[in-house]
Amino acid sequence: MSSIDFSGVHLFSVTPTDIDGHIAPALFKPHFDRAISAGVRSITVFGSAGAIGSFDETERKRIAEAAVDAAGGRVPVFVGTGAMTTAEAVRLTVHAREVGAAAALVVPITYWPLTEPELTQHYRTISEQGGLPVIIYNNPRTTGVDMAPPFLATLSRMPGVVAIKESGPDVSRISETLRLNSNSAGVLTGRDPQIIDALRVGASGWFSGGANVMPELCVQLDELVRADQMPAARSLFEKMVPLTDFAITKGGVRVLHTALELMGRSMGAPRAPLLSLQSADRSKLGEILQGLGLTG
Repeated sequence: MSSIDFSGVHLFSVTPTDIDGHIAPALFKPHFDRAISAGVRSITVFGSAGAIGSFDETERKRIAEAAVDAAGGRVPVFVGTGAMTTAEAVRLTVHAREVGAAAALVVPITYWPLTEPELTQHYRTISEQGGLPVIIYNNPRTTGVDMAPPFLATLSRMPGVVAIKESGPDVSRISETLRLNSNSAGVLTGRDPQIIDALRVGASGWFSGGANVMPELCVQLDELVRADQMPAARSLFEKMVPLTDFAITKGGVRVLHTALELMGRSMGAPRAPLLSLQSADRSKLGEILQGLGLTG
């Protein structure tokens, strides 16, 4: 059984950059300080909010080191180690273990659709050779690889697998995966708009991109749902919906980087070819943030 607590809100951090587009690890400390003070239970670098595909192996290792250092042991750090090849994913996982990460979050990154035997071998090799607990990450919208509940349940029984992050749009897949798996691996949601329903069907917790911008509200919402204070939870959720929906529509990386800039907490711009929001979209986001009380 994993000793990692997967309940509550878990920050899916953006990756900081400077004006020239280089990684800017020093920006992690104030960003993490706010999220940890708000009550997030862990920090993940190089999830989808961290634009995992925009950085090379050397940069990813530097970011992993900086994230563990900035967290300072206050909360666990999970490092996204998914890669195009199994060998690179293993190298990144080994490095994450060596610098003090608590687990590896592994999403299948591939140009080619992978079969279930290929995925099984991929995850088994990473788990056996990487030396870290593994969180399996299903995000069909961004990867084009969709691991269905029966297969996820099978993977969850693999030694070393401690949790599943399910980012598919159908919340019933969380309850189905939980019903089918037979070990202690938790299932967490990765979609901010479904958090209430996900917790109600048994999700352990919430990997949140929105917690970059509104960690206090995310933690408050999680606590209200767990306390079964549903009218208050629904009311708060409705206030948050414009931002979570806008992030889904316009792209989480673009929206999160732009929002932090507008809030005076810039983590830099997304790396090209991704761009921060411009013109009407930027203005609309500013209105949303003002409505949430996150800007003046």
